[in-house]
Amino acid sequence: MLPTTIFIAGALGLAVAILGGGITVKEITIPKVNWLARLVSGCAGCAFVVLAFYYGLFDQAGGVPGPNEILPPPVVPVTFVLKASLGKTKDIEEIVTKLRVYLAGKKVAEFSLDSSKRIDSVEVSVPKPGRYKYSIEGTSTWTGDSDKPFQVSGNGDIDIDSGVSYVVAGSTPSLTEQRWRVFLRKEE
Repeated sequence: MLPTTIFIAGALGLAVAILGGGITVKEITIPKVNWLARLVSGCAGCAFVVLAFYYGLFDQAGGVPGPNEILPPPVVPVTFVLKASLGKTKDIEEIVTKLRVYLAGKKVAEFSLDSSKRIDSVEVSVPKPGRYKYSIEGTSTWTGDSDKPFQVSGNGDIDIDSGVSYVVAGSTPSLTEQRWRVFLRKEE
């Protein structure tokens, strides 16, 4: 509504500048004006027309919402729990596993697990719910089988929702390659 009103005022100012006054529309009469008043009226009319177009484009481009527009709901960060554990390792005397978890390239968790701390969890926040790329890297050393560290790694995509727990899970480690593939999954 505001851009339309400003545009009409600008158009009237331009009409006065061009025609010089002496206009009667219904009950409104614009008297004849001298050249100085026509110049001022023309400049003001041009300014109002430009201002009306600016406000009209600004509203359409997503700037300040008009009185009848509905704002989108604000994006609320999502918080979830990320867990890691050593699992069933009863035949191994000592195990030390260090893991780093990245979401969208940013480190969000670091776990250091051993015989005295077999399970750990962290609360993680992301900007919004949805699908995220993840990667996991680290090492795991098992005393009793081999003192050589296993390389721990994994990557993929995960759908993140608020209030859900995700756990680092893995396949059976490869003893020949000294490699352990892991992934993230929803906790059941």
